[in-house]
Amino acid sequence: MLITILFHSIFYIGTCMFLTIGEKINEIYYQYNNYWIIIFYIYVLFPINIFIFCLKYSLEDLINLIKTGNLIKRMSVYSIIYTIETVLLYWALINIPLSIYIIGRTLNAYFNIPFSLWYLHKKVTILYYIGLIILIGCYVLLGLNYNKYSIDIYSVISIIIVFISGFTTALYSNLIEKHLSEFTDDRLKIQLFCQIMNNIYGFIIFVPISFGFCLNNNSFNNIFIPNLTYLLVGLSYQIYFLFKIFILGYKDYAGSQIIASLDLIRRVLTNIISYSILNEYYNNEIIGANIFMIISGLFLILSQKNNKKYNSLNNIDNDIYIEIELNKL
Repeated sequence: MLITILFHSIFYIGTCMFLTIGEKINEIYYQYNNYWIIIFYIYVLFPINIFIFCLKYSLEDLINLIKTGNLIKRMSVYSIIYTIETVLLYWALINIPLSIYIIGRTLNAYFNIPFSLWYLHKKVTILYYIGLIILIGCYVLLGLNYNKYSIDIYSVISIIIVFISGFTTALYSNLIEKHLSEFTDDRLKIQLFCQIMNNIYGFIIFVPISFGFCLNNNSFNNIFIPNLTYLLVGLSYQIYFLFKIFILGYKDYAGSQIIASLDLIRRVLTNIISYSILNEYYNNEIIGANIFMIISGLFLILSQKNNKKYNSLNNIDNDIYIEIELNKL
C-alpha cells in the first residue's frame, strides 16, 4: 500500500506543479497569458477520461453508471463546485504573483479539520494540529509582505478568490472522499467515473465559450510553443485530478489530510522553481513563509503515520453500518 501511495503522490505532485508553472512559463518567456485558451485546453482533453474508462471496462458500463440517477446527482454537487473553482482560480493566477497564489491556497488544510471530525468521522492527530499552528507563521509573513507589494483591484479580487478556494477545495475533496468510502466493490470503476463527472461540466459549458473567445482573438495563430505548453497544462490537469481521486479513495487513510500535506510540499517545490527559473517575485518574507510551509507539511505527513489504525477501525464500523442499512432495504 505504501508503494501505491508513493506512486500516486509523485504523479499528483508533479502534474499539479505543472498546472501553475506552465501558465507562468508562457507569461514570463513569451509575454503570453491568454485566460480563455487556458480554459479551452484544460477541458478540451476531457474525452481522454472516457477512453481510459472504456479501456478498463466498457462503454456499456459507463452508460449504466450514467443511468444511475442518484449517483449522477451526488457527483454533480462537487463537480460543479470544482468546475467553478478551477475557472476562477486560473483567472486569479493571471493577476497575482505565483508565491501569493500558492501560499493562499494552503487554507484547505484548516478546513479539513471539521470535515474530518464530523463528516468523515476520521481522526485528526496532534501532529496535524502542530503542523497547522506552524503554518500560521506563513500567513503572518505573507501579511507583512503586502506592505512591499503594490496591488490593484484585480489583485484584491484574485486574493479573495484564492482564500475562499481554501474552503471550496476542502468541501469537494471531503465530499468525494465520503462518497468513495461508501463503495466496497470495484472502487476503481467509481473513481474513474468520478473523474469523468468532475470534468464533464467544464467540457460542456466552457469549451464552447472559450473556443469562441480564442477564435475571435486569433489565439490559436500565436507561436507554437505557448500553445504546446497550454496543451501540456491541459493534459496535466486531467492526470492530476485522477490521481487526486485515487488518494481520496484510500479506505484506511484520511485522503483529504494526505492531499493537504502533499499540497504544502509541492507548493514549496513550485515556489523554488518559480524563483530560480521563472524569476518570480519573492523577498525575505516570502522565503520565510516557504520555510514555515515545508515544516508544516512535514508535520502533516507524519500525522498520517499513526492515523491508519484508527481510520481502519472506523471504516470497519462504517462497513457494518452500511451493510445493516442495505439489509433493511
